[in-house]
Amino acid sequence: MKTNEHTLVKVQSLLETTLNTRELGGYRTEDGKYTRCNMLLRSDEQKHLNEGDAAFLLEKKITTIIDMRDKKAVKKSPSPFIGMAQFCYYNVPIEEGSGVPGSVDAVPASYMKIAGAVNINQVFKHIAHAPDGVLFHCAAGKDRTGVVSAILLLLAKVSEKDIIENYMLTKQYNRKRFALVRKNYPGIDINIVIPQEKNMVWFLQLFREKYGSVEHYLHSIGILPEEIQALKNKLRNEENEMKQAQFFYQSDNAPKPNRPNHIGVAILIEYDNKLLLEHRMDSERWAMIGGGLEMNESLMECATREVLEETAIRLQENMLHFYKVYDDPSRIISYPDGNVLRSISVVYKVHLENKPELICSAESKELYFFDKEELEKVKIAETHIPILRDYLKEGSG
Repeated sequence: MKTNEHTLVKVQSLLETTLNTRELGGYRTEDGKYTRCNMLLRSDEQKHLNEGDAAFLLEKKITTIIDMRDKKAVKKSPSPFIGMAQFCYYNVPIEEGSGVPGSVDAVPASYMKIAGAVNINQVFKHIAHAPDGVLFHCAAGKDRTGVVSAILLLLAKVSEKDIIENYMLTKQYNRKRFALVRKNYPGIDINIVIPQEKNMVWFLQLFREKYGSVEHYLHSIGILPEEIQALKNKLRNEENEMKQAQFFYQSDNAPKPNRPNHIGVAILIEYDNKLLLEHRMDSERWAMIGGGLEMNESLMECATREVLEETAIRLQENMLHFYKVYDDPSRIISYPDGNVLRSISVVYKVHLENKPELICSAESKELYFFDKEELEKVKIAETHIPILRDYLKEGSG
């Protein structure tokens, strides 16, 4: 994670009138960038908003407020943002996270219930459609807010270690709140209330087992591809980054790489003598399904993960057959942020017996099975030219 103030000094809420208001910005992503600051704030409830806090939020253009407390809690303690013309306030009650779980072991399952809550899609839709920055909160900024934060950071491709750290910071920020719980509710097991690292570890494991990828999860709760992209823009400012990627193969115009070699996978997915390609969002090119190898995964793990994230097809590793390695140094990718990479691809091949139900991710415009005649005419990403050439030469099947 990027070194930031709340990991180096005594923790202090960004707002004077709350205990647990903090950034989702400043976290390092898997591609070496950072999540955007002054865009998404997670928080506990605001009971007595003062002029200074209102001015701070307006200065940062945090103008959308999403309150996940249930109706009863809002009636008992109305949000000060209700009726304020400068802010757009939404109460999206997430009932599934309003109570205390029965035991410590029940906490991760309760987080899964929050992720599957009836209204949870409205939280992500409001974030996606917000004109500027967003502050989202529940009561303590721990469970409902913690689950939404974890899902957003997963979407930004922040490491699991940093997602857990973000969750655990609530333990420090809410020290006074937890002390009051000990005093006023002696019958409650405080270990259920105070964040435990294992709770987020288990939740992330359960989440991946059920949904596979965060994109698949968002799609399953009714978030549209353009809304997923809007969420990514809020997190990583990808709107401009995804318009200018350029691909080169045996070209005199290729720029010189300035970053370490990019190692990834590409998967030749066949069904009914046709090959599956994706129409990339970052260019007008089509390409094989695939992506970059992450730090702690094998090539086959990378292949099954990328296929799931980009198509919703679940593959077992034993379904994959090694095809070839493409390491021609002229395969170059240039990104709009100035990074230029030499691409090395390990290619696998898989044949599907049954027609899959495809779900397009936010990284592509379309998924389509091409027959051989169509493949000879398709506008393929230049780095995939040698892969497609070999495939057509050898034939499918």
